[in-house]
Amino acid sequence: MQQLDEFTVEYFQNNDEAKKVYEEIQKIERELNKPLKMGNNEYFGRAHTTIYAVNDEEKFPSLLVLLVLHGEDVLDHLMDLGADFSKTERLESLDFVKNFSKEPASLVNLDTIDGDLAIVENGVNSIICFVNFNKAKSLNQEQLAQWIVREYVQKHFQVEGEYIVKVLSNSLFDL
Repeated sequence: MQQLDEFTVEYFQNNDEAKKVYEEIQKIERELNKPLKMGNNEYFGRAHTTIYAVNDEEKFPSLLVLLVLHGEDVLDHLMDLGADFSKTERLESLDFVKNFSKEPASLVNLDTIDGDLAIVENGVNSIICFVNFNKAKSLNQEQLAQWIVREYVQKHFQVEGEYIVKVLSNSLFDL
């Protein structure tokens, strides 16, 4: 698995209802003379996106694990040893697991992953995506962003639609 790209994408649902909602929000902002803070919704939003591609010889991820390491000395240990975030090996062979095997830890959450595009929320307006490299390699950056936005909105708001997307800076393609 390797990091494919990282960017921020803004999206806007391409229909009259979304335009009406947006205009109403702008009207309220003008009346209050200050901007409203809006979270992502089915009509429009913004998400910082990190995309990892899974190669054909690798199995696609099916389980996400949230692990908590305890104690302040864990941070010192991490600063000394670092971590490789996209390395794919057997769990027993991962340097991170080897390096922290003696540290107290708690399993906090398990979440399943399914489909050709897996989206994991990584905080407010931040997502991590896993894609099959063969499915993503023929897409340009805008098409990839479109696919991610469609899946994100469908998963979180149970709405299907067409979206206008704008990819902002921070892309690995810009380097």
